[in-house]
Amino acid sequence: MDARNRQHAHVRAANGEYGRLAVRQIAPLARQIRQSRIDGAEYRQGASMPVLKRMTPVAVSLAIIFAVTVVLFYLKDAFQGVQHLIFFYLVPTAFVAMIYGSVLAMFCAIVATSVAAFFLYAPIYSLYVSDPREVGELILFAVIGLIGAKCVAELRRPPSESFHRGSPLVE
Repeated sequence: MDARNRQHAHVRAANGEYGRLAVRQIAPLARQIRQSRIDGAEYRQGASMPVLKRMTPVAVSLAIIFAVTVVLFYLKDAFQGVQHLIFFYLVPTAFVAMIYGSVLAMFCAIVATSVAAFFLYAPIYSLYVSDPREVGELILFAVIGLIGAKCVAELRRPPSESFHRGSPLVE
């Protein structure tokens, strides 16, 4: 009986004063845990958004390059004697430079060079280019594309005041 009374006393203590004290201490902790989980979920959802925002310009630029590739591949098959198709990639590269800046445009110029070598130059579906003149054409396009991307991005950038303050031409 003595052990049974001790057990009941323990239960009464847990349900009584000690139980209310524990609830008072645990309730704020439970609220903090729930709030941190909610905040953490919002943070996790918000953390994926910057990644999505950073990847959107890359995806749009690659989509433009691949769309131009599809058109050029069709033109190559439709008109057998068409040459120098790679230079049509300069327009979308300049467009990407105007919209997203020089780094992404340079990336597009490199991707366009690789895609053109793969789809437009013999042997098709290989990065190997058999004609040395076509290799020179690819190199020339890559150089023009990289320089053009930087020039278009520089033209797009607004002039800074610090640049004009020290210039003797601007009074």
